[in-house]
Amino acid sequence: MSQLNQCYEKDIKMDEFELYFEIPLITLYVITSILITIFNFLVSLTIIKTPSLRRSPSRILLASLTVNDVLIGAIAHPLYIVYCIAALKKSTSVFCIIYLVNIRITYSLETISLFILTVISIDRYLAVATKTAYKTMVTAKRVKMVVLSLWLGIVLVIFTVLQFGSFDILLHIGVVTAVTILTTITFCYLGSYVILKKLSKVSNGCTENQRTSDFNIIKYRRSLNNMLIVLVMTLVSYVPVVVVAAVNVIVDLENKVFAVHVAQSLTGFHSVINPLFYVWRMNDIRSGLKNLIKKLIDLFGLG
Repeated sequence: MSQLNQCYEKDIKMDEFELYFEIPLITLYVITSILITIFNFLVSLTIIKTPSLRRSPSRILLASLTVNDVLIGAIAHPLYIVYCIAALKKSTSVFCIIYLVNIRITYSLETISLFILTVISIDRYLAVATKTAYKTMVTAKRVKMVVLSLWLGIVLVIFTVLQFGSFDILLHIGVVTAVTILTTITFCYLGSYVILKKLSKVSNGCTENQRTSDFNIIKYRRSLNNMLIVLVMTLVSYVPVVVVAAVNVIVDLENKVFAVHVAQSLTGFHSVINPLFYVWRMNDIRSGLKNLIKKLIDLFGLG
């Protein structure tokens, strides 16, 4: 109840929510919510329903990323829409309740997304660094345990800090976490490319038989490139939010709500683009999706 009282007394003023920018943003959120949910659900279902994909550690990580995006599209975005509508209608109680719920869910899902991308970078590094030993070291069961631990741990920490601590504490934790994540990702991708470059030089001096029986450099470089592009697209989508936050610290923005909402609306685009990118660049995902669509057509008698 104390947090509700704080919401009533301070923070974002509902008077700053204006129809001229909230209606277009709400419309945008409705569209992206539908696209994010459908696109990522199809990719998730493809991985789950394709035996070869659901046994692959790297595809399990990809599935956890798409499931996370499904929840963003199906839960976080609709809550944000209700939050904006409540502000426009000056419904203080609904506004504050949705605000407190949405901030927990959104922060949890966005943090999970970044951690999974970090684990993917570690997975790609291990695949390159350990080569043939990768399959015995990184198993589907171990990856599932890591993903489950991440989901539970992150949700528990964020909900606990916001419930019993403060937003400032969460912000400090977030800064430390962001630095750790970026450092880990940078090390893993740079390390992976350095190893691949060395392996390429060694491979150039080998016979054709030695190349085919050894580590598939081209396959792993393509996989590494794909996930690096996904990572970059995701991080770029958060740049507007970081810029607005930084500018607001330096100078007090005249219309903070407008700037924040526009910046936040841009973060959802990577969740729309990423599943399309998976289908375009990953042959096994594309093939699995085609088979899934054929089965769905047969199931509903549309063929």
